[in-house]
Amino acid sequence: MANARKRDFFSLILLIVLLSDSYTTTAVEFELLKLVLQWPNSYCSLSKRPCRRKPLPSDFTIHGLWPDNRSWPLYNCQFDFDIPEVGDQKFRQKLDVIWPDLRLKRKRDPEQGFWITEWKRHGSCALPDISFIDYFTTATRLNKKFNIRDILGRGKLYPGDSYDLQQVESTLTKFIKKVTVVKCPNGFLTEVIVCFDPSGTSIIDCPGPYPCTYVTVNFPKAVKR
Repeated sequence: MANARKRDFFSLILLIVLLSDSYTTTAVEFELLKLVLQWPNSYCSLSKRPCRRKPLPSDFTIHGLWPDNRSWPLYNCQFDFDIPEVGDQKFRQKLDVIWPDLRLKRKRDPEQGFWITEWKRHGSCALPDISFIDYFTTATRLNKKFNIRDILGRGKLYPGDSYDLQQVESTLTKFIKKVTVVKCPNGFLTEVIVCFDPSGTSIIDCPGPYPCTYVTVNFPKAVKR
């Protein structure tokens, strides 16, 4: 009986160690970076909480930068360490323009909760390749590569109308030169995802799934409630 208890005890310890190892290594097993960009008018039309940002940005803003792979989604890697400030106040003010929490009013020193949440849920999965502050500077750098609203405009797709999903997707592919992902909950053109290699140097085709199943999508010029 004593030997059996010892075996059970050591088996339990081994299981804990194995689970601990798998928990700490998932963060480096990413194959691509997803830059997730959202259309403020669509987001605020769907949000359960009213958007308090006035005026709303007139361009797509960053939702997040998500390390991912083609086999399973990476999420909530949750490395256990103290989270520092998101840069200095000047950097946070710049970040608040392209990566705002639309539910909050603009402040002189923006609140960091939205960015910290994105880091915990997604950014930490890129450790140790991408550090905490590099996560935000990388997202800023990738966001500068293109302007989604301008790209759609080059395809004659302007806010204030509905368009065939196929036309939206083909316009994005034509000018970005790679396959993107369009998200359209409730038929609103809400998010466009552009994919990059793990280093963030090259744009690549986004793998599926492609969740938008609507034939036409609404590209609202204002918030609809």
